Amino acid sequence: MGELGEGLSGGKNKRIFIAKALYRRPGMLFVDETT
Repeated sequence: MGELGEGLSGGKNKRIFIAKALYRRPGMLFVDETT
């Protein structure tokens, strides 16, 4: 896995992004696309 998430599938990359967002600001998460 690279610095910007290279080598991950789209779904895994999205889950990691959401997890990081929840960790940084647990009270505020905006998702523009649901799957």
